[in-house]
Order: sequence, then structure tokens, then C-alpha cells
Amino acid sequence: MIKNAIVIGATSGIGKELAKILSQHGYIVGLAGRRTHLLDELRNELSNNSFAKHIDISQTDKAIKQLEELIAEMGGADVIVISSGVGYLNKDLQMVPGKRNH
Repeated sequence: MIKNAIVIGATSGIGKELAKILSQHGYIVGLAGRRTHLLDELRNELSNNSFAKHIDISQTDKAIKQLEELIAEMGGADVIVISSGVGYLNKDLQMVPGKRNH
């Protein structure tokens, strides 16, 4: 039985490698991330059917809708892995209150 997996953050790092491993093990893989050109490159590299969808998790409401769309396009999802995150720059290098500064 072929299973469907979605990897959010599939454009690089752990997410990209996980998508490759899932594909090698026969999963149909939904690739999601911000960098569309990298999603397309990975999609072309995978050995079985795959889907690609631009999803930016920093836009939560939109990302949830796009994930629901990807799940529908794939006919369901057995596994969903979120291997992405958001970060914020601390340009002023403000120390965190209550932490010891060395």
C-alpha cells in the first residue's frame, strides 16, 4: 500500500533529506516550502510521484489553507512533518531579561 507524506520545509536541510528518504521508500511525497524553485528541483529529482506547494508558515492562516489544499490534491496524508521554522533577528543584541550575561 502506497502512503502519502507531506514535508513542510522540504527546500533544504533535514526536510529535504527526509523527503528524499520517504520517496526512496515508496511514499508519494508532498513537498512544501517558501522557495518554489527549490521545490521544483527536488520534485524533478524524486523517483516517484510527488506534489509541490508554496507554503510560508510565517503566514499562519494562509499556510493552514494551503496545507489543506495540498492534502486534498494528494488524496489524503498519512504523515505530515513540519521541518521548518521562523526566526527573528535581534539587531540590537538585546539580552533576555532574567538570564545571566557572560
